[in-house]
Amino acid sequence: MNSLDRWGCLVILASIAVACQPAGPLATATPSPSSTAASPSSSPSALATAAASPTPAASQTPPAAASCRFPVASPDSAGNLNLYFLDVPTGAQTTPKLVALQSGLLTQTVDKPVLLGRTLAFGFYDRAFSRWIPADSGAVSADGAHYAYANGGSGNANELHVVDVRTGVDRVVASGVKYFPLDYSSKGLYLSERNAGSGLPTGSGVFLMDLRTNAIRPLHTSNRTEFWTLIYRGFAYGGDINPADPSPHGLGEATNELVRLDLATGAVVRFQYHPGTAVYVLGITPNGQLLADVGTGPQIIDAAGAARSIPGTPAGAFAFIDSQHTWLLTGGEASSATEVRNASLYVVSNGRAVHQMDFQWGPSDALVGACR
Repeated sequence: MNSLDRWGCLVILASIAVACQPAGPLATATPSPSSTAASPSSSPSALATAAASPTPAASQTPPAAASCRFPVASPDSAGNLNLYFLDVPTGAQTTPKLVALQSGLLTQTVDKPVLLGRTLAFGFYDRAFSRWIPADSGAVSADGAHYAYANGGSGNANELHVVDVRTGVDRVVASGVKYFPLDYSSKGLYLSERNAGSGLPTGSGVFLMDLRTNAIRPLHTSNRTEFWTLIYRGFAYGGDINPADPSPHGLGEATNELVRLDLATGAVVRFQYHPGTAVYVLGITPNGQLLADVGTGPQIIDAAGAARSIPGTPAGAFAFIDSQHTWLLTGGEASSATEVRNASLYVVSNGRAVHQMDFQWGPSDALVGACR
């Protein structure tokens, strides 16, 4: 399985960002609170790239696939999940198949071996085993053979599990902790610590578990409220809450600036601070560019930390990234649990959003894997 394929994810920009992979490193110096809060966007000059090579240009984006199929999860009112495939460019859909049942806080698969898990989104279609699994994409190993999940909510002690997809063997690797899977990598299992008593996915720490010994060591701790969403090439990316914000978005739990952590040195860069706005990392495009929502929909963040729009992006777009394409979707909000939504699909090609097709899907349907 391509490592980027496991990061394919739907991002609902107005509520939660389930990120894929981040882009190349920004600066290693941490801006002072005063300089960070001075304007809606940190100065690009303060975030000069430390990478040996520049971020690839958008023109290197490959053209859209002539034909492929997205796996789509479709939840029902009881929390159970059906799976179907959506064809591009025809919009044709296969007959939905029941793949998972809600079991308390956990989700249980219908197919055998039975797999248990917990996901913040709608799970992940594991192409290596041709089945849906109850895990967030980042919590799945690159070969699709294992995944990790935490059995409790944010702010509460829970158990951390690792599951063998082939056999269904589910083993507890840590208990009495507040860790949640962040990235299942060849170096071990990266974890975030979520301390929000309200159950929201906010926290402050980044940790690494040795999957041979189950030993956990801290890589970063902070008294800031940080939401780490992904690991890439020695850096963790996410968002945090800048305390200088005079009017935090919503109830104050939404992150309002982007943050990057150097896992080797511990250096932190905070950038793209937007007071009163929800700011999220969305992922990395196939050509290595950071994609984020800084309050106005998907934006490309360059190596200097500056944001720019993708020409042709429709208003209210969702973003989905797989190993070959950056996809943008519009669909509107459903007014009822049974309403069918009219949706449009775009692909980013040569730096622009290009319309691919119009189609219909359910009120809560979500893409859960790469288009193949």
